[in-house]
Amino acid sequence: NIMKKFNAQKLSMAESSYILEPLKGFFLAYLYWDGDEEFEPCVKVLFDKRLAVLFMQDIVWGIIVETN
Repeated sequence: NIMKKFNAQKLSMAESSYILEPLKGFFLAYLYWDGDEEFEPCVKVLFDKRLAVLFMQDIVWGIIVETN
């Protein structure tokens, strides 16, 4: 399971959220919101800005896809 593989920790943000470390020293946070009559369901992925500096955009996206 992804949560165990990357040692994910639950956060107290959004309706459901967790943070994980796919690469040593680099973190991703997933924030989920359920939809309602006004808003559609939404997920936000927050990542350490050093990822964007060290890796090309498609590599960062690949890391996100592999940990989702």
